[in-house]
Amino acid sequence: MSKYLLILLVFYLSSVGLSEVMAASFDCNKAATSYEKTICSDSELNELDSILGKLYAEAKNKSIQGEYDKIKNAQKRWFKQRKSKCPNAQVNCLNKYYQLRNAELDEFLKSKPTAIEIQRKYYKLKYKEAPHYNTHIELTLPLFKGLAEDLPAKMYDALGIKSPEDTRAHVKQQMQYDTWLDKKYFYVNFNQYGVVQFTFWTDGVGAYPSSSVEFAAVDARRGKRISANDLFDKVSHKTLFNIIEKQMQKAQSDSLAEYPDEEEIFTMFFQNAKLEEKHLDNFILSNEGITIFYDYGFPHAMEALTPESYYFISYKELEPFLKKNNPLLTFLQSVSMPGPISAPIPVIE
Repeated sequence: MSKYLLILLVFYLSSVGLSEVMAASFDCNKAATSYEKTICSDSELNELDSILGKLYAEAKNKSIQGEYDKIKNAQKRWFKQRKSKCPNAQVNCLNKYYQLRNAELDEFLKSKPTAIEIQRKYYKLKYKEAPHYNTHIELTLPLFKGLAEDLPAKMYDALGIKSPEDTRAHVKQQMQYDTWLDKKYFYVNFNQYGVVQFTFWTDGVGAYPSSSVEFAAVDARRGKRISANDLFDKVSHKTLFNIIEKQMQKAQSDSLAEYPDEEEIFTMFFQNAKLEEKHLDNFILSNEGITIFYDYGFPHAMEALTPESYYFISYKELEPFLKKNNPLLTFLQSVSMPGPISAPIPVIE
């Protein structure tokens, strides 16, 4: 039986070509450059190229704001320098060059053992109503990978958005009528131990250009949105408010000092600036602490006058205000955060 299988395998290899059987990160049937042909003709190089493609995709999907562009730019540099590092596409040289890059990406991923994969889906939509009028909309939306089957739907529901394809279809339909939307995109600010923090930006053009920002943290283990009430003990809110309000007062004073001629405008907006419990839900998680965002509501024409609106508090400062059993507990324990220890929260595999 094995004899016939071997004959069939030889026949298959000869009929489809060796390049189709290998698993490079690109189509070997379309190999054009000497580097691509070398990769497709060497099994070890082919495997290294395939591994690189998988590591690079996973690294992008597990990166947070700031890391994503660095990874992309590093990959572009690596690709451009391939000619200068291995000018004649030598197998041994390329082999070492690939191993070094794979090791770099692997090292990055070792620092992300508990991060979930979030792919960025890009859509460019266009609607042509007349020869002189075109509507263009750019969408960048999250696509969750590797989660249990029911979790992605719960995640979208918790974020208050639809899946990428459903959102694309909805926006495309709206373009036939009227839409102020110009661009929608997102950043991942935090992604550890099953907790993901998003920043969603929406830009639009109506009578005047406008934009809005929304922050959302989700417990990906349960598909549940995390509110300030899940993190902070209400008993200590008054003290926490005092810390944030001191930063707000300084920001307002700095703006008055920078634009002394605009005191009347500042007075009008600042007299209504009052921190409320709902504002605590506008938080941004990071490895160092939590930032509270306060929207002063300055109109687009006066955006340049808006005082500093992001108020950072370290986890050490926040320790007295955090609930004993909060969604960040496992993460805080991992960074040696002092305080009471509760039962660990299971991590997504």
